[in-house]
Amino acid sequence: MIASSDIRLKIRQIYFLTLSFSMWLPLTDAHVSELDSEYIKSLPIEQFEIGKEFNSAQILCLEQDDFGFIWIGTDQGLFRFDGYRSIHYARRKGDSLSLQDDFVHTIFFDSKNRLLVGTNKGLHLYKSESDDFVRLPMLESEGQDFRAASIRRVEEAENGQLYVATFGGGVWILDNTLSASKLSEITRNPVEDMDTWRVLRVVRDQENRIWISTVSKGLFRFDPNSGILETVDTFGRLKEVLAGYEVRAIKQTHDGCIWFGTHGNGMVDSTLKCKRAM
Repeated sequence: MIASSDIRLKIRQIYFLTLSFSMWLPLTDAHVSELDSEYIKSLPIEQFEIGKEFNSAQILCLEQDDFGFIWIGTDQGLFRFDGYRSIHYARRKGDSLSLQDDFVHTIFFDSKNRLLVGTNKGLHLYKSESDDFVRLPMLESEGQDFRAASIRRVEEAENGQLYVATFGGGVWILDNTLSASKLSEITRNPVEDMDTWRVLRVVRDQENRIWISTVSKGLFRFDPNSGILETVDTFGRLKEVLAGYEVRAIKQTHDGCIWFGTHGNGMVDSTLKCKRAM
């Protein structure tokens, strides 16, 4: 039996090394030559042989739970790693309590410490007491069933509501009981075709506003308090900078700037007052 403190320490080391290694990836040979080569050689980087399925998989997302375990989303299922060995969760044909698809786009722990796993076939809730999953229903009044929707991201608002980004089904909102409704039913000013949006990101900022980036439909901002959905047309010069470019990443820094990583136009901030990186 491995002590829980040892597991947490091992996991933290692995998590730190994973993040550290990912920071080196964008560097060119010229950058690397300027770094302290002795320091690089001293990094205790180690490849972990977790299993055949894992070693051949695409790593799509990583999260750590309160027990120190790392949850790893891949194109071949979900893995839980304790620093020494892993448990593999994958689709089992005919088993409704397994993941219903192996392509895991996102892993999210909400404020109630519930683990939500987004796949190409819906959003799954992990049940720790039985070590299995329940696929959450997202049903609308017309009878359309988005349990099979591709889930790309999950974000939590200040009031505990969960915003779920789907690729082709728009944005869904889950309340504290995980009952679902569409953003188009919540907002005071729905826009055309928003229930068919292919959503790439949903991100909450420091003012509790939800930023939504989509394929071809542009960037939106939703205020849960007022119920108002703003389009990029209202964002002044930012509209001109982002015109024709998909926003693939959104991050608010400690100074309040909201940065947008685009596909083809570098990285810009929401006010255009912060430094622009190209």
